Amino acid sequence: MGNTKVSFILPPARWSDYRYSLGVMYISSFLTQYGYDNAIIDSACLRGDGYSFERAIKIILEEVESQHPDIIGFTCCLNEVNQCVSLNKEIKKSWPEITTCIGGPQPTFTSRLFLEEGFDFVIKGEGEETMLDLIQCLEGARNYDTVHGISWKRDKQIVHNAQRPLIKDINILPYPAFEKVNMSKHTQLHNWVIRGLPLRAVLIVSSRGCPYSCIYCGCNSIMGKKLRCRNYANLYSEIQLLRDNYGVEAIWFADDILTISREHIRTICRVTKDLSVYWGCQARVDSIDEEVVREMKSSGCLQLDFGVESGSDRILKEIINKKTTVAQAKKAFQICSKLGMRTLANLMIGLPTETREEMNETIKLAREIKADIYVLSIATPLPGTPLWDMVNADDIIPVSAYDKISYFSGSLIERYNKSKVVGLEKVRMEFLRHLNRYTRRKKIRFFLSRLRLFWRLKNKRDRLLFELKNNHYVFNLLKLLKLY
Repeated sequence: MGNTKVSFILPPARWSDYRYSLGVMYISSFLTQYGYDNAIIDSACLRGDGYSFERAIKIILEEVESQHPDIIGFTCCLNEVNQCVSLNKEIKKSWPEITTCIGGPQPTFTSRLFLEEGFDFVIKGEGEETMLDLIQCLEGARNYDTVHGISWKRDKQIVHNAQRPLIKDINILPYPAFEKVNMSKHTQLHNWVIRGLPLRAVLIVSSRGCPYSCIYCGCNSIMGKKLRCRNYANLYSEIQLLRDNYGVEAIWFADDILTISREHIRTICRVTKDLSVYWGCQARVDSIDEEVVREMKSSGCLQLDFGVESGSDRILKEIINKKTTVAQAKKAFQICSKLGMRTLANLMIGLPTETREEMNETIKLAREIKADIYVLSIATPLPGTPLWDMVNADDIIPVSAYDKISYFSGSLIERYNKSKVVGLEKVRMEFLRHLNRYTRRKKIRFFLSRLRLFWRLKNKRDRLLFELKNNHYVFNLLKLLKLY
């Protein structure tokens, strides 16, 4: 049993999100398993009152004073850099004796930035074992040089320790610390987890790793290229806990890509069918066929989100390194349409060397595949990805600018733009208007899919209230039926 007290801080930017932060929750439960007292400071601290960033900062500092931890761990994504740096400085100002460390995708790839801004340690890659080792070092049991997976300062010089080997068997990990986060918020009826469908849905990771190397993604730099899957019993117990203890109706599998392994897909189908829960996931257009989609649908799968990205085979092959084709995208959506599987298509414009003609091909493909939901983004470089290197983003990003980075709009869009088209925001809005005109024709089908869920699931009063609160769906249906 350790005496060191740990507090984890979720950046206030996440406090309005319905999806919880699995990375921190896994580390928290891992430390608990080894006897270390720890807490997660998240939106539960608001105690149901209104959110504002200023109020969240005040509450975080009050929580730190109350908990008086020895170590504070931050998690950080791209748009949260400014928040985390500012918070850390406030904490160090009041409690300089507290050791602060930070992990997540952003610090993993830009560790120097955070060390120079006042953090004591950066946790890189998978954080469970690294955090435990770091705590033991702080207790005097080991030397910092022996801790794989951290960056730190020795005599004011930055030191990058050796990379930590990945956890071979992720079935040994305890379940995320659901009891330490605001589960009443995360399990609310909402349509932002499995997008477009109002469900009490939460996240689960059933595997780690991705064998692909798309230029806009750095996932396999953190989780590796080898797929590491959880087994039936391990998944069954966690989903059963979520269903029985928190009233969860559906699972969004937050794996990088769930459909890589047929054997793993069948495991997921068995678990969800046995527990009678709905689910959705991310899929590749080249990794499904009619047989597997039929099996997924019969086990409760409601929606597949595909990374279509582009309607140009040149962009897919030479620029994105997607290793898929336009023909494969068309085939995947044909299969889903035939079997009644809802689909989401992720599309992207503004990739290096992309022409206006190739962007037009993407919108042409979008019309052809007839997805239920479209997400159209502008190519945005993330640290640790080949795209980051291609646009020389290191040369143009000060700390204060990270919260201005967006996949959709903002002052930095054109600074990243290496396509052959200027005014990407304007082009995106033009394409969105076109897609919105197209998807309006599908409102009745969209409404019917929600209606089926309404009759199949419990808590009909809450569902009716949700629909009335978001009554633009009903309003649009009445307009289509000429009843309004």
